[in-house]
Amino acid sequence: MIFHHVLDQVFSTWSHIAVLRALQDYAQGITGREIARASQMNHRSCLKALGRLEDLGVVVRLRGGRDHLFSLNRNHVLVTEGIIPLVKLERGFFESLTKLLTKELGPLAESLILFGSVAKKTETAQSDLDLCIVLANGTRKLTARKRLESLAPLIRRKYGANLAPFFLSRSEFLQRAKKRHPPVSSIVKEGIVIAGKPLEELTRG
Repeated sequence: MIFHHVLDQVFSTWSHIAVLRALQDYAQGITGREIARASQMNHRSCLKALGRLEDLGVVVRLRGGRDHLFSLNRNHVLVTEGIIPLVKLERGFFESLTKLLTKELGPLAESLILFGSVAKKTETAQSDLDLCIVLANGTRKLTARKRLESLAPLIRRKYGANLAPFFLSRSEFLQRAKKRHPPVSSIVKEGIVIAGKPLEELTRG
């Protein structure tokens, strides 16, 4: 067992992290092939990762029958106090952000729609957080902009994201959607509504 800088080993590769994510949901254990499917990697790479994590003591293997079963070692301190809470935090990371946006901007907007790379799940560390803010009319734009002046730095500090707002009145959104003007054409196809009216309602008329 490694005691010093053990996280260097536990999180040394993407395959380790993917396996740990997959195992979080299966307290009774699952086969290597099932883990490979859940973590979207090939079977051989998955078994290598499982073997290394087993050597570290954070994964246990139940031998018997044709297939071995693997599970997190839920008696291990790193698993109970580190890995499981961290995976849960990661899973709630995006939802935490959308809840904050909804709380701060939802009352001012007809609809809040995430679009771009975050909506498509293709974002990189350099990506902006594209947010379409659809307002009932243009008079609310100034109020929404003022709210964003304090909200944008908070989002940067808490989530490491640069907020890129895109303001439109409801009538402007409808007009651009009908004419398929970018980026509204992409928003209609791929946008994620986090608060307010659904896209079907915004494009009706």
